[in-house]
Amino acid sequence: MGNPFVEVEYSDHVLLARFKEGDPHGDGDNYVVLRDYTVRYRRADDPDKWHKVTVPAGFLTDLASVPWFARWLVSKTGHHTEAAVVHDYCYAYQPGDRRPHSGLSRQDADYLFAALMQRALVIPLVNWAAHAAVASFGGDPYENRFEIRNVREPIKGEERLERSRRILYRQWAELMDQLGGEWLKLKEETPPFDPHARMEKAKKAALKKKAEAEEDPDWFVGAVR
Repeated sequence: MGNPFVEVEYSDHVLLARFKEGDPHGDGDNYVVLRDYTVRYRRADDPDKWHKVTVPAGFLTDLASVPWFARWLVSKTGHHTEAAVVHDYCYAYQPGDRRPHSGLSRQDADYLFAALMQRALVIPLVNWAAHAAVASFGGDPYENRFEIRNVREPIKGEERLERSRRILYRQWAELMDQLGGEWLKLKEETPPFDPHARMEKAKKAALKKKAEAEEDPDWFVGAVR
């Protein structure tokens, strides 16, 4: 089966902060999404319609979409970071949950992960390895989600977890206070853009020059001189 996502778009930079005090009920290496982060996609079975996935501010991620044993090839952060955040969200909020959730199955979440990495120009071998890892070994993290998913969501009836969530929330709230109204105003004044578009444009320009050089070797020699 081919990837059902025929086109994806990043809308903005993802803003993450690493907690000084992580979630003791997770792996302790926690990052929080500081503002809503959205990606868009079109599917092969409905190519004329754009859909979106929005990761809400306060979402907790360990950027661990890729299992630990594949880290020798796929680092924890890199050009695939945004894709990992979206993938973590799709695993944490599943169809059947109360909204919000991505509405994507686990398999679709894995394919979207691969499509987003391709859009970010992740090396094909790394993309393949990352997708293969989550497709083969993502069952356990999908079934056994983190107990604390968003620092803004109170956890009723679980005093132990609620206490941990409040510790995380306090740190997140302090970070948001530091950003303040000036940042929000700047965001409103700045049109959305795809942060990976520049890389793709540069890649196309390089391929064009290579094609021109192959057609006209003398032009290439002159350009180098």
